[in-house]
Amino acid sequence: MTKRVVHFYAADQDRDQTSSLGIYNFTRCLLSALALEPGPDWKLVVSVTEKERARLLPPEVPEWFQIRIVPDLQGKPGRLLKDQLLAPYLDLRLGADIVFYPKG
Repeated sequence: MTKRVVHFYAADQDRDQTSSLGIYNFTRCLLSALALEPGPDWKLVVSVTEKERARLLPPEVPEWFQIRIVPDLQGKPGRLLKDQLLAPYLDLRLGADIVFYPKG
């Protein structure tokens, strides 16, 4: 049986650019809490920028986490491109059964 794929899209999270740290801290804490759990019968794919990888992800990620580094496109046009084109493209390419976009 093929494992289900959960796509956790955190590529738009940027601690230096946010006006509110609430969603950012929620994302960081949720990923840390998930990392403490035993391996489920599904795979978690986390899309994140290289800049935020060390800040959002816990120091030790379990083997059932798959980290995808995505381009850090700056400015409003870059953010729109990531959110409106890249994110849905990744969902399709991964064959994601569940998609999670932490948003405020």
